[in-house]
Amino acid sequence: MKTLTKTTLLSVALTITIASSAFAGSSACLSVYSKHTIPVAKTKIESVKLNVWDLNHELGKAKEVAIPARWKSMVENNNHVEYRYTEKTFERQTIQGTKYTVSYHVVEPANGKYKSTIVLQHGFAESAIYFKTMTKVLVTMGFRVIGMDGANAGHTLLRTLQTRKRHLRSPSPVEDGLALAEVIRLEVPKPEKFIILGHSRGFAVSSLALATGLFDNQLIQHISSNGYDSWKVDSMVDKQVYNPFILIPGVGQFLETFAVQLRNIIRRQTNRVADPLLRNTVNNHQVMKTKQEVGIELSEEVTRMFLTEVTMEIAEGLKGADISRHGYDNLPLYDVTLDLASFDNGFGLVNPKARIKIKHLSKSVKEKTTMVFGDSDKLITPVDSKPIIDSITSKPIMLKTDEETGIAATHFLPNERPFDLIEVILNAYKYERAQAINANP
Repeated sequence: MKTLTKTTLLSVALTITIASSAFAGSSACLSVYSKHTIPVAKTKIESVKLNVWDLNHELGKAKEVAIPARWKSMVENNNHVEYRYTEKTFERQTIQGTKYTVSYHVVEPANGKYKSTIVLQHGFAESAIYFKTMTKVLVTMGFRVIGMDGANAGHTLLRTLQTRKRHLRSPSPVEDGLALAEVIRLEVPKPEKFIILGHSRGFAVSSLALATGLFDNQLIQHISSNGYDSWKVDSMVDKQVYNPFILIPGVGQFLETFAVQLRNIIRRQTNRVADPLLRNTVNNHQVMKTKQEVGIELSEEVTRMFLTEVTMEIAEGLKGADISRHGYDNLPLYDVTLDLASFDNGFGLVNPKARIKIKHLSKSVKEKTTMVFGDSDKLITPVDSKPIIDSITSKPIMLKTDEETGIAATHFLPNERPFDLIEVILNAYKYERAQAINANP
């Protein structure tokens, strides 16, 4: 094992691009998956660190983190939390054949013992560091947390720049989904179970990872935090350009051909008009981030303008290869009546060369999927996500403004309302434990 290095509390808090436990690495997985299954990726350990958190100092003094009264005792009583942080990387190839370096981290109690694994997947224009508060609290409570940086984000961007001297062009969300599936295979060997939470675009990524069908028996709960449903340009265009004769036999079908052509023309132009607006939003978002929120190592390597450029490439990847067609839509993974091929606008949903195949989500995964929304979220709402909500078993959880702290529930729940999301995770864990005890009294 590499020599463990001490670092300051501040530097660890800033570099929470965390990684995996030295005790649960690829060697353990290789002994579980036989040679007849898909081979696992070969990982490289980039860094291993041991350090201590003082939650009361780390969270209690931070103005941006409002701690509900029910959590204050827990935070105040944990002023010496020993943890291990590891960053690992592996090389993978996109559906176009471009190689890049994936970085992920694992944070766990220093003694290597943990209750269960929690996988947290970040959203658009963010990285795994976005979950810094949730990570600290979960590890303090005895869980292990895995976070992967997606294509053109966080340490995946940093390591790819270092190894390849470039970033990815228009990375498909499918790339992140398959990369996340690789991470889970590496770090959560069967029959160990895990909980996964995907925020915003991260919900599309977590859905894609589960759509491989590899983890049906390991999944405890799949949690959507303000989960991505579809490319918003599409919903705007399709709602406006509606064919009122669609239900009339013959006539409706004939006119639908012209309606589709009109939608495609408007969609193409709307995508072009939306580009500068999105770029301005992304640029403002990246410029407002502190050096800590970007990640010190990454912020020392790139400019904020460059971060805007590579983030816009992620947006291009959500649009699809043909901007007159639908962008990435998460619904086909949930609705078995929809043909994945008809939604594959260059995303690689049905790529015949892929080592791991994407398919419709299983009934068991949909039964274990819970969607959490903020009632002040203007980007993704239950109305927009209704087709996905209707295809799963559980009712959505709607968070409102916290009466005690006054913190609203917007699109940024992991940052604004981390304790509410942790409670959803804890409820899922407790339910699974109760089920296991009842099954084996």
